[in-house]
Amino acid sequence: MNRICSIFILSLIFILVSCQETDELTIYTDMSDEAEEYLKAALDIIENNSINRYEIEWASFREETFRLALSAQSTADTYNAIRDALERLGDNHSFFMEPENSPLPKISIPGMAGKEKFYNPAAGVLGLRITENIGFIRIPGFIYSGDASKVFATSIQEAIRENDGENIKAWIVDLRQNTGGNMWPMLAGAGPILGEGLAGMFIDPDNNTTKWYYEAGKALYEENPVVTVENYYELINANPWVAVLTNRWTASSGEAMVIAFRGREKTKSFGENTYGVSTANRSFELSDGALLVLTVSTMADREGNLYGYKVEPDVQVKGDFRTDPTNNDNVVEAAVEYLESVMDN
Repeated sequence: MNRICSIFILSLIFILVSCQETDELTIYTDMSDEAEEYLKAALDIIENNSINRYEIEWASFREETFRLALSAQSTADTYNAIRDALERLGDNHSFFMEPENSPLPKISIPGMAGKEKFYNPAAGVLGLRITENIGFIRIPGFIYSGDASKVFATSIQEAIRENDGENIKAWIVDLRQNTGGNMWPMLAGAGPILGEGLAGMFIDPDNNTTKWYYEAGKALYEENPVVTVENYYELINANPWVAVLTNRWTASSGEAMVIAFRGREKTKSFGENTYGVSTANRSFELSDGALLVLTVSTMADREGNLYGYKVEPDVQVKGDFRTDPTNNDNVVEAAVEYLESVMDN
């Protein structure tokens, strides 16, 4: 009888201990200590920084993530579980980048494999005069940083400089193929048309606000220059009328540029709704060099209006994107018609 009671007591203790450890998210699996600590660290970053951190039941979220990595032995074995966790956040913008030495397939840029060293940061930027009085600048997506950012920003300003003139009273800023990337060289490059001062904000779930500006060739994050165009340009006719063009491919940093023009006087947008990830990401490096690129805040315009969703143009115009904007481009034609009606006012 005493033996049976002892077994029962030991069993009860084991059950209680197991429940206590499960509540603390200690899950007994075949995971190595390295993999377990790595996954815990990644989940800590996600829980503490995600834009949706107050909308998720974290105990069950963590448990589900660990169940997807039960037999992980290396940090790389947890990658798919981390990717799944980021998808379950529901922000549609967070993603995971593997380290350079990962044995698994790496995220690559379509068509760029093995060609990165030949990449021209100015590629895709287009400047021209649509009419005698209207300039045009196309700002594509751009994913690079460092010196390439300065080259890209400078190329945008040079395209503006080359097509400016005494007769240019208005500008079209084409963001229809701006799929995002690094917003700071875009902001620095578009600065002469955008104008100086506050351009937008990031607001996190705790209502902490950080602001971004353009000033004298610099894209500023609060007071900190992020990208600088050394010999920056100023328009001959300052504060022009502007038409901003968007479509469903305008995303992320492309949407940041759309928002930068929101609230600006003498500005109207044309085209289709943007992609719908007008939120800000922050990169967190993990112990093996992998990156958690996590959505941490929502974009807001200079007046504090929050986005986080598709940005609708002022005027809806359907039309296929044209490589040559002067050739039967419905959206450009609508923008030109508008600018010609207002630019002498």
